[in-house]
Amino acid sequence: MICSICDEEIKGQVVTHPDGSKSVPWEGGNNAYPINEGRCCDKCNMEVVIPARLFNMMQSKTVK
Repeated sequence: MICSICDEEIKGQVVTHPDGSKSVPWEGGNNAYPINEGRCCDKCNMEVVIPARLFNMMQSKTVK
């Protein structure tokens, strides 16, 4: 899956279980809204999407 923001491949996070085995439980990326309707990688989620959501929340509080 490709990130809808940076066009890089979305990689699943490897989880190490208590018994030492590893798995990738989710490879679907993150919801990219409000930037766009697609999916995004963890880096874009942290650097672009979450700040945009926080900005939108703060804007809606000042309008009321």
